[in-house]
Amino acid sequence: MDNIRYNKSLTQLKQTFSSEVIKESIQFIDESNNILEGDHERIDLTNLKTYAIDDDDSYEIDDAISLESSAFGIKIWIHIADPCRLIPKNSFLDNEAMKRGNSLYLVDKMIPMIPYDLSDTALSLKPGIKRAAISASIKLDNDGAILESQITRSWIITNYSLSYNDADELIELDPPGDKDLRLINELLARRRKWRVANGAIILEQTRGRFYKNRDGKTNIKIINETNSRRMVSEAMILMGTVVADFGVKNNIPLPYKTQQASLNLLHGQTKQISNTPVTNASIKFSLKRSRIESNPSEHSTLGLKAYVQVTSPIRRYIDLIVHRQLLAFMNGQRIQTALELSEQLNCLETVIRESTSITREEQKKYLILWLKNNPNDFISCQFLRWMSFTRKLALLLFEEIAIELICTLETDDDLDPGSIFRIQLISSDELTGDVLVCKVNNR
Repeated sequence: MDNIRYNKSLTQLKQTFSSEVIKESIQFIDESNNILEGDHERIDLTNLKTYAIDDDDSYEIDDAISLESSAFGIKIWIHIADPCRLIPKNSFLDNEAMKRGNSLYLVDKMIPMIPYDLSDTALSLKPGIKRAAISASIKLDNDGAILESQITRSWIITNYSLSYNDADELIELDPPGDKDLRLINELLARRRKWRVANGAIILEQTRGRFYKNRDGKTNIKIINETNSRRMVSEAMILMGTVVADFGVKNNIPLPYKTQQASLNLLHGQTKQISNTPVTNASIKFSLKRSRIESNPSEHSTLGLKAYVQVTSPIRRYIDLIVHRQLLAFMNGQRIQTALELSEQLNCLETVIRESTSITREEQKKYLILWLKNNPNDFISCQFLRWMSFTRKLALLLFEEIAIELICTLETDDDLDPGSIFRIQLISSDELTGDVLVCKVNNR
């Protein structure tokens, strides 16, 4: 059924925008260099050495990090692009962005939430250009707990736009005169340990993703967890924590991301388990589904009392909602009530769920093509768990490309989680997405 919805929805996706949206986009780009409402109240952080770190093929730069050292201690600064400066609520562009819900990253193209000409220019935190941002300064104690934090509108200049590989190299080499990134990494590693001590479950695993290069050839990108990826991820979680705490303290309805603790998981046990594909699959299967709610509640997997996603307002509409609520409160303007916010989130829920389904099913489609076109008659995989033993639905990991697949597995063998063997593709149904494979023999 998911695959049917995927094929139907894919035909409705639009890379282009209406003439009204394009006209507004051009207008906003023209206005971006003007002095706009609230600009005089922004603090100038252009003196900070600021780093934007992302994948080589990223389209928009919407977050960056800095370090500030003074006689009063060390602060981490986290900066997020500020699209609210240019995009009014209920404009043609805003309504279209809400209708899309988020940018969609497909194998061969990107379907943007906001016109690319705007998101890649006036909104993007490109290097060497003064940009408006929402920034948070955070001071951590020796254990990684938040000692103090402040949220402000700001001006920043990104000094370095780095790939994750570049950032890893800079952290490792720690060159004289450019030690900020190593120090930020150490501080955020401390913060990560604090979250684990407070119940966070850290699942790290190499993962693969299909994509097409500029020549139209399908490739597989293998993503490994590295220092820079952990650092950026922790910075984004920290920003979401600071904003959520601010919302709770000031009774601001926000789209809080919540997740109740699972009774099937004991924190004391999960801390001791290594990140293997088998244990990760078992833990993920036991986790309760996360929810978006207008009232704060714990996010057990992150080890936090409250959390919001706030760091991608150019490509995720829920983050843009957070920015609007935050700025309205800071400006003394009317904020949405919890009921109004809940109604808006209900409208977004279907769009976001469908987007997730589209990307997941498209990756599955390309995985099936990879299985069909594999030059080897038999393909190595790792058995992770039975999703349904009676229906013989198995979760398999194809180690070569670091991608998992739920499929029907024909075998009479007793399989232990983690066992490695070879399979042969028997059939696949493009309409339903069902895949049938048979176990050949142990490797």
